[in-house]
Amino acid sequence: MIPSFLNAGDLILVVAPAFSANEAEVRNGIIHLEKMGFRVETGKSVFSSWGKFAGTDSERKADLQWAMDHSEAKAIICTRGGYGLGRILPELNFDKFRTNPKWLIGFSDITLLHLHLHELKIASVHGPMTVHFSRSEQSEACNSLIHMIKGEVPPVSYPIQPERADTQNISGPLAGGNLTMISHSAGKLKPGVFSGSVLFLEEIGEYHYRIDRMLEQLRQSGMFDGIKAVVLGQFTDCEADRFPLSVAEMVSEKLPEGVPVFSGLESGHGVPTFPLIFGTMTEIEKSETGFQLKQRLRPVIS
Repeated sequence: MIPSFLNAGDLILVVAPAFSANEAEVRNGIIHLEKMGFRVETGKSVFSSWGKFAGTDSERKADLQWAMDHSEAKAIICTRGGYGLGRILPELNFDKFRTNPKWLIGFSDITLLHLHLHELKIASVHGPMTVHFSRSEQSEACNSLIHMIKGEVPPVSYPIQPERADTQNISGPLAGGNLTMISHSAGKLKPGVFSGSVLFLEEIGEYHYRIDRMLEQLRQSGMFDGIKAVVLGQFTDCEADRFPLSVAEMVSEKLPEGVPVFSGLESGHGVPTFPLIFGTMTEIEKSETGFQLKQRLRPVIS
């Protein structure tokens, strides 16, 4: 299911389900969203703190549940990622959200929500969060996000580089997100949960041997079974530290024979962090100029 696209005047909810964010950046981000024609409301604990978290577990859970159950809002955008969603996710109730889905927007720790919505067959957006609207270097990505959730864009098209690929076109719903969050979910997600999908992966601040360990966990857990392709996003500040394989080589080593691997998608913890829609049909096409990842904003399940 693809949630309804937004129009000017529609309501966006801002929540902080993980670490606390810089208050000035959040407030500036809200101002930017309002200048783009949207109404914005925030959860009660958005500017709260409990250690590194944006409020206690119960406060963050209450905010996120409020946002998911909201009858009028069209989108939920997280302030930032970090850590904390896994502490509250098991207690969330998705019954109202399933009958009235909204665009859920975020990345990093928010991958846990994307994975849950993938299992519920509801599309979501891996993309810029509230703080990114305050950063000039992310303006192109943020503008792309707004056009995307308003349904104004032609087919989204991003250049990617083949690491292990043939010439045939590939299609399937896009899924995935942060590698650490996916590997931490390996025991909760069913083997083959990404079967038929194009799997997107990104990461920040991990040594290559740790990346290899997480990929091996996914392989042994059956998470790569039946996937159409793997597309690598930004692996920001990930050091080799004498590990003999690149990220692309590690991924290729873990996958079943013949599964294509691509890299270079500008989405993740780098600049720019372009938005992607998880759950919508994605195509990888080869042309005279190279390979392109395309999303046509049409639902896999209507």
